[in-house]
Amino acid sequence: MLTKTDFFQIKTIVQKETRDIVRKETKTIVQKETRDIVRKETKTIIRREIAPIKKDIKIIKSNVNMVIDHFDVQVLDIKGRVEKIEDHLGFTASPS
Repeated sequence: MLTKTDFFQIKTIVQKETRDIVRKETKTIVQKETRDIVRKETKTIIRREIAPIKKDIKIIKSNVNMVIDHFDVQVLDIKGRVEKIEDHLGFTASPS
């Protein structure tokens, strides 16, 4: 038969084990939730910071394409003019 002391010891052991289990579970849950929150906040911050950079890159690409198109037209125009001058002067085209 169990005595009051036995019951008290059992109660103490059960309470200690319960506290340990709850502490471990709480720690695990807090770590997981913290990681999720940090991940979500990080994504938000990164998106907010990258948005103006993306906009600037689009503008730069547009400007570069405009410059390339302009110089392509000029190069072709000059090439045609040089060929006409070479033909008129009787020069042979240089191998380039």
